Amino acid sequence: MLEIIPGVTRVMRAGAYGRSMSSPDALIPPVPVDHPVDIEVADVARSFGEVHAVRSVSFAARAGEVTGLVGPNGSGKTTLLLMLATLLVPDRGTIRIGGHDPVTESAAVRSTLGWMPDVLGAWPNLTVRRSLELTARLYDLTRSAAAERATELIELVDLVELADQPTRVLSRGQKQRLSLARALVHDPRVLLLDEPASGLDPGRASPCVCCCGGSPRRGARSSCRATCSPSSTSSPTGPCSSTRAAR
Repeated sequence: MLEIIPGVTRVMRAGAYGRSMSSPDALIPPVPVDHPVDIEVADVARSFGEVHAVRSVSFAARAGEVTGLVGPNGSGKTTLLLMLATLLVPDRGTIRIGGHDPVTESAAVRSTLGWMPDVLGAWPNLTVRRSLELTARLYDLTRSAAAERATELIELVDLVELADQPTRVLSRGQKQRLSLARALVHDPRVLLLDEPASGLDPGRASPCVCCCGGSPRRGARSSCRATCSPSSTSSPTGPCSSTRAAR
């Protein structure tokens, strides 16, 4: 069972056949309706043989909203994020990221979003700083802009003391912070975070929360976070509600 927690003013639950009900419960004021819809998912499904990893999932997230995907291991959270991130093609349904189709417009989608996987694939011999600079260059930032952005992000995720150390010496939590910095390197409009707080000390999780709301350059940002723990989806930056979809 996958529980989707999109913008926090309504509670919706959908069963195996997509039937849903909504509740007027409101905990946080809604994101204004004039904010653009950055993530649109309609009746998306994906199976692996006889295993239905994602079944009939639909939701939308506006700029400034934080959407949480909550469920146990194997409930389809990562599969759904992979489809949003252009890395997996859905069997059915439609997805739009910033108005673009991840299947047919993958380059446009990748320039729009930042992707933080559950496990960081790092270059072990590169320093933290160089890793971020190289990632920025892959997004067509100039050399000077890449260096400036790397310094900014190193401070943001509190890796200053390790900035010139090779990434292979980082702990699990430190790699998570580097992974978040890499996802933010091109100041994306949409963030996809797979278990972003995994391995982090409670006091170190705040950058993950603070980065979801937006940036001075980009403005309000949409983010979608997958977790096994409902408590880790709480955020002061956006509204919240829940949707359930059976796997």
